[in-house]
Amino acid sequence: MRAAMIRNSMQIMQQRLPYDASRSISSSVPRCQAMKAGETIDGLGVFKGKDPPVVLKREEYPEWVGELVNPPQTLAALRRIPNEDATLDEMKRYLKLTRRFDIKEKNQEASK
Repeated sequence: MRAAMIRNSMQIMQQRLPYDASRSISSSVPRCQAMKAGETIDGLGVFKGKDPPVVLKREEYPEWVGELVNPPQTLAALRRIPNEDATLDEMKRYLKLTRRFDIKEKNQEASK
């Protein structure tokens, strides 16, 4: 039921907001350099009298930590996904970005 409501909202938003590559909302996430295991992490030594944390081996971290370096999908990429194939997280992100786009557009019109 909920997925159907989100899917319907997505279809309405797609009709209202035609694709325009020059105005698409995107984020550019800088890529981080991998640190070697055993290096201390500068700037995170927040506890008095304790050493700063040390980088662990990749195998010692949970799997989701590796996904943090991947940038989230852009509005343009989400628009290319058919509604039937979109996951719930993709639908939520699509709605969030289209609403943000709508707000920015209305703010721009109001400032003229």
